[in-house]
Amino acid sequence: MATQQAQPKRGRPRLTERRREQNRAEIAAEAARLFLEQGVANTSVEDIAEAAGASRRTFWHYFSTKEEAVAPLLVRALSRATEAFEARPEEEPLLEALGRAMISIARDGIDSNVVGIIRLAREEPGLRRAWLQATSDMETRMVDVIARRLGVDSHGLAIRVQAAMITSAIRIMAEEYAWHGDEYGDNVRSILEKTLHLVTEGFSSASQGA
Repeated sequence: MATQQAQPKRGRPRLTERRREQNRAEIAAEAARLFLEQGVANTSVEDIAEAAGASRRTFWHYFSTKEEAVAPLLVRALSRATEAFEARPEEEPLLEALGRAMISIARDGIDSNVVGIIRLAREEPGLRRAWLQATSDMETRMVDVIARRLGVDSHGLAIRVQAAMITSAIRIMAEEYAWHGDEYGDNVRSILEKTLHLVTEGFSSASQGA
């Protein structure tokens, strides 16, 4: 009698996987807090590990630099944006769906630690790398999201360009809010509207010049 092959289990992640993600999130939260309170240069791996209740060995198991430790925080924030965009009705044009998704994110509130880290990333190369890597990962996911919305192949050039455009718009909106929020009266919606206007205008101009 043929032996039945074990089928891969589906559903919730295994306990070890959930615990690993929890560990990474705890370290990320403490790294962000310490960077914002005392600066990146004045914060060591030992400081972060101790604050998170972890060992240096555990820290280095998850991260290759101290600045990289904030990556889970940034990825989680960008995932909220991707999920909000993915949840928009399929009949909405891409930029309209993006705008409405970002409004819902702003309405729910933005993590002040994320804003602070993006602000620090302007002057801290290590944090900048972590931020750009997080947005690059978001772009990869956005390709699949857009392809599903439009019912087309995710390998097409147009889909990749659209994903890059939307991801760049989200990155710039986040940076504008972090770097120049006071100039907008701390109004996320005004930053959003201005960014989307410039994106739309830029693509219209490019089309006219083609």
